[in-house]
Amino acid sequence: MAFRPLKKDSGKSKEFLTVAGAHTITKGDGLEFSGGYVQRTTTTARPLLIAAEDVTSVATALPINCYVIDPTIEFEVDTDDTLTQAEVGSKVIMADYKTIDEDDTTNGYILVTGMITSAIATVKFIYIS
Repeated sequence: MAFRPLKKDSGKSKEFLTVAGAHTITKGDGLEFSGGYVQRTTTTARPLLIAAEDVTSVATALPINCYVIDPTIEFEVDTDDTLTQAEVGSKVIMADYKTIDEDDTTNGYILVTGMITSAIATVKFIYIS
């Protein structure tokens, strides 16, 4: 699983083109720009978009609908370790393109707003790029 919008996502998606070449983007993946095209974020890079659909590209750039990260959209996301109630309110970073590292609060840009289970958090991005 990856980032899943919980509310206030209506009208927040926009279409972009994927990077050409063989790759797969799954709904909920964190995305970044590369040469004007979107691709999955690298390790702990700050995503600017969240994929709103699945796309598999072979050789050409394809259109993909994405949520432009906005502090009004709350997401449900998997954690890379065990989430505790004490970590709610923490500002954390990405573990990879689809999970958060709830233990790393250095330069955090994702606010943990709630705990669904020990492996699933609710979050809001707290930066605008």
